[in-house]
Amino acid sequence: MTDDRTPPQDSGAADENSLLDSLKAAGSSLGGLVGEFTGAYRRDRAGSSQETGTHALHDPVEEKDTTVAQIRAAGADARRTFQEGSGFGAVKGAAGTFAGHAEGIVRDVAGSVVAAVDATRGSGKLDDVGGALGRVRDSVEETIGRVRGRGADGEESAGSADEGSTDIIDGEVISAETTETPVDEKDK
Repeated sequence: MTDDRTPPQDSGAADENSLLDSLKAAGSSLGGLVGEFTGAYRRDRAGSSQETGTHALHDPVEEKDTTVAQIRAAGADARRTFQEGSGFGAVKGAAGTFAGHAEGIVRDVAGSVVAAVDATRGSGKLDDVGGALGRVRDSVEETIGRVRGRGADGEESAGSADEGSTDIIDGEVISAETTETPVDEKDK
């Protein structure tokens, strides 16, 4: 049994499939790029969690396994500094302690990001994404060109929509023979 409600395949459906295929390929390429970056970032972070750290100076707070654990340790160290002092000096000391640890943590993470970007850039995945996005752009431009070439009834038109002697302004058709100008009610 066939379904009579299924519309016939036309060139518009082929254009749509081509565009969708291009988008799928671009998404897949982008996913590969993100996966490559994530892997490089994780490898670098694993190397930076050793005793001396890869990108920053040695800091006991940075000996923690994860960035979140490092931030918690920095907070605990700042609390300890605050509790050891009194008055404004304690606040200033705690802020300085936390800021010092935070700077090292941010430097280390930034170094890992830069290393991961460099590794990803050299992998060739970036070129794959660029090519896939170029194919998407070409497919979109081709589809737009075909849509512009169709008339109101969906059939191919003889001329482009830009050809003709009428001007369209905000949806109003103004012919070349119109000499009256619209008058606003409050100007009367």
